[in-house]
Amino acid sequence: MLNVGTNRWAFKPELGISQPIRQRWLLDMYAALWLFGANDSYFPGTTVFTQAPMGAFQTHVSYNFRPQLWTAFDATYYVGGRATKHGVPDLHMQSNSRVGGTLVLPVGRRHSVKLAASRGAIIRYGPDFSTFSIGWQTAWVQRGTPTVR
Repeated sequence: MLNVGTNRWAFKPELGISQPIRQRWLLDMYAALWLFGANDSYFPGTTVFTQAPMGAFQTHVSYNFRPQLWTAFDATYYVGGRATKHGVPDLHMQSNSRVGGTLVLPVGRRHSVKLAASRGAIIRYGPDFSTFSIGWQTAWVQRGTPTVR
């Protein structure tokens, strides 16, 4: 079966917190909830596909070597998201975890290159895949103490 595009909307509100640990370490934690719209044109075009909300929890432990040069260990856990096709619920729901790493390297004063990789750690149901990404970041706010005039 091939269904190019999901033909539905998705919304992911997320709440996060960051806590410095000592001088160079940082702990980030996030909780999110994926909400999905229905796909009224699911394969072969007459089936209705819906998906229950899915929780996502992430944590990152980062080490800052210096400004714009840091690395992190990343972990994510997904739960929920049971699918229903034409009113018939799927027997499985997501319950998967992923682990990975991130490295950010400075390029000049305001730019950096971000390298990240992740893979499935525990896959109970759903896709098992590895990812690698590369990105370009720009800092729009200059560091330093603001001056009051």
